[in-house]
Amino acid sequence: MKILFDYKIFYQQEYGGISNYFFNLGKQLLNLHVDIRFNCLMYRTRYLANLPENNFSGYNVSFVPGKLNPLIEKINKRYFEETYSKSNFSIIHETYYSKHTFGNVKKVLTVYDMINELYPQNNNNSKEISNIKNESINRCDHIICISESCKNDLIRLFKVDSSKITVTHLASDIRVENVLLKNKKYRDFILYVGSRRGYKNFSSLIEVFSKSNYLKKNFKIAIYGGEKFSNEDVNILKKFNFSKDNIWIVNSKKYSLKDIYSNVSLLVYPSLYEGFGLPLVEAMSCGCPIVCSDVGSLGEVGGAGLKYFDINDNYHMSYVIENILKSNETQEQLIDYGYNRSKKFSWKKCALETLNTYKNLIS
Repeated sequence: MKILFDYKIFYQQEYGGISNYFFNLGKQLLNLHVDIRFNCLMYRTRYLANLPENNFSGYNVSFVPGKLNPLIEKINKRYFEETYSKSNFSIIHETYYSKHTFGNVKKVLTVYDMINELYPQNNNNSKEISNIKNESINRCDHIICISESCKNDLIRLFKVDSSKITVTHLASDIRVENVLLKNKKYRDFILYVGSRRGYKNFSSLIEVFSKSNYLKKNFKIAIYGGEKFSNEDVNILKKFNFSKDNIWIVNSKKYSLKDIYSNVSLLVYPSLYEGFGLPLVEAMSCGCPIVCSDVGSLGEVGGAGLKYFDINDNYHMSYVIENILKSNETQEQLIDYGYNRSKKFSWKKCALETLNTYKNLIS
């Protein structure tokens, strides 16, 4: 069996969840002695340079201006076509949606979420992306979804036959063992991770925080990742009369994500929808208590032992957050639960399930 990963996501992302997923999947497949090849002549992602030369070769062009994207797309596509035409690959695993058709070889596609279909107002190109996604799904022989929730949405919205879909959960590649509540360095911080736009619902956290005397008196908000702090963020703070002095925009070059997870009091995840919700697994793996919305895949990932709030009720969000922060016992229980729950998710398990999908497809 020979597996070829296409180039799409590795040129689109320098860092990102999807390229990280394929990097970790690829590493584990190599450990299982699967013959795989990453194909991207010109790439942006930082992950590929860590792969063995026998399984990947190319040039990092993260410094190249974006106006050259159409040209590089053509070069990557041509190189990819030459690669698969010269070797007898069993499967092409497409890393992102496209209009390309690559020969008669079996094709697998991973679908990550249905955000463009459920929240089209968040992206001016939602309709175009959705159409390309649908075209990719119809073209491919099998679909991998990263959660049961994502699978159900895909079936409902695109009418895909359930027999064509396999669910394979993601995992975390960061972990901090034996975190103790009493040793946390940033216990006066609540953590928010990732993008603050659209369905991520950052504004609800600011509103809840601004209206809680207890939270304002005792805590600040740490923000890790996402976009650069912009006028849009400033306007959200102004709307709720919330001072930027109460926000710590974490320098990711100085502080690692696992260091932040393992030292803050709580991760708050107020998203309106998730195809998976990787920060939940990351936080649980690093001894960070979690409170999150009760929508999409979050209950599937977090399980029965997490604390959830009604996404449509900010009073309930405030109530749940405050109750956790006022109880050391609850925080310690959530830390213990998180460690146990996170063991259900591993890249090795992801790779074994993906390999099984490959075998079933070509048998």
